[in-house]
Amino acid sequence: MDEQANRPDRKSIPWDAHVFGWGPMVPFVVALLGVWVGPPWLDELALRLSVLWGASIVIFVSGVRRGFSFALPEGPRPHVLAEMLGLFSAAFLSLVLVPPLGALVLAGAFAALTVLDPLAARRGEAPRWFARLRPVQMAIPAVCLVVLAFL
Repeated sequence: MDEQANRPDRKSIPWDAHVFGWGPMVPFVVALLGVWVGPPWLDELALRLSVLWGASIVIFVSGVRRGFSFALPEGPRPHVLAEMLGLFSAAFLSLVLVPPLGALVLAGAFAALTVLDPLAARRGEAPRWFARLRPVQMAIPAVCLVVLAFL
């Protein structure tokens, strides 16, 4: 096994991060395309499924952020706990609000990740390659959710 591939200081994005990073973004683009070219009954279904899918991702990412903090020499820092709680709360809130509002709250969580993850990578709280992957990766669902909310 290539130990270099999993080192947190690695700059290049590992192959599995491409697969598991870009793959989950595909349903957002499919939902958006479905609303643009599909029948009208698909609109609400696409929005609701996108919110459900997106909330699952944000909840997962909040847990990963918390889990990664256990490996820090000084343990979890207060800002990491605040970020984790904020992300989790936004995802939960997106599930209980009416769909357009929930989608916008969730889009805000993804937009926050475009900033928070590169900062975490620079501070050593996440792999260094997050600084390159996350801004574009997390912008996809943020933009798709905003557009879906207003269509």
